[in-house]
Amino acid sequence: MAGYTGPEIDWMIHSWVGDPERGFVNLHLTVWLGPHVRVPHLGIALLCWPGGWFYLDSVPRASLVADGDYYDRYYAPAEEEWLAVREEYKDLTWFTSRAGFIRGSLSPTAYCYSMPRDERHIGLVRRLMHEQVDRWLTWVQEAEPVPAAERGALAAADLEIRRNIVERDPANVMGVRYFGEQVTDRLVRALWGGDRNLPRPS
Repeated sequence: MAGYTGPEIDWMIHSWVGDPERGFVNLHLTVWLGPHVRVPHLGIALLCWPGGWFYLDSVPRASLVADGDYYDRYYAPAEEEWLAVREEYKDLTWFTSRAGFIRGSLSPTAYCYSMPRDERHIGLVRRLMHEQVDRWLTWVQEAEPVPAAERGALAAADLEIRRNIVERDPANVMGVRYFGEQVTDRLVRALWGGDRNLPRPS
């Protein structure tokens, strides 16, 4: 697990856990932006268990129901592609988390599917992730700055969202199975930045 921060990145995690010989590998890349912009955060996860599974989302930083302009800017353009993927790839199976909180954390254009690990589906995941990261980088580049007076509240909300998602993830039991409770608690804290010493961006 590697954690990063900087002037524009509040908390970025690149991590993987598992035992490839037993068919379980879980890789994460999450990028939580600083409060200088309101661009959604980036969430990516890949899993072999022994089939394939992937998660790809833009984590909202506003209520999509209350802020229609935010939805129109960041989510509406992805609707057509999202629906087309569901229609074309019949072997994708929507993953329904046992935790309602985790289900509620997904945006309307999130990808969260189990799938066959064949070249067709791996190619789909590769394409979707490249498109999402390219789109996200453009959003960051073109974003308007958040007024200084509003940044503290945005940073506080970001931290609560990140901590809640990480701590409430029912998949944390896999960490306990591999590493025990004490080590897993440390890893979970690292995912949301609970033990960080570096200052958060402002």
